Amino acid sequence: MKLWTWVTTVPTELSHLVSVLNKRLKALEGKLRLDDLLLTSVITKTAAYTATASDQTILGNAGSGAFTVTLPAAQGLSGTVYRIKKIDSGGNAVTVDGNASETIDGATTNVLSSQYDVIEIQCDGSNWHIL
Repeated sequence: MKLWTWVTTVPTELSHLVSVLNKRLKALEGKLRLDDLLLTSVITKTAAYTATASDQTILGNAGSGAFTVTLPAAQGLSGTVYRIKKIDSGGNAVTVDGNASETIDGATTNVLSSQYDVIEIQCDGSNWHIL
């Protein structure tokens, strides 16, 4: 009897869950976003790194030496946002470099030279823009 009750109530519960989620989902530049829920990947890098499409927040620790975070090619990444932050207190810089000739607000690079300097950038499919 309990198994039968469970089986008959699951579709109703799932239907309600899907209804609630559908009300909360928004289509944004071909990507789905769930209101009030921000899923963010955070990685820490200490040497040259090329960002991937799945990266979101990149923490740069240049305590052992300056390095560059290279952005991926902008084509096909319209709407993608990266946050890149220098977290060490040393004098070495973390440089953010657009891919090839792509720019960041018109410049080929952006230098994070002080602890807690941060850049948040978004792609328009051709270049990167500071938010």
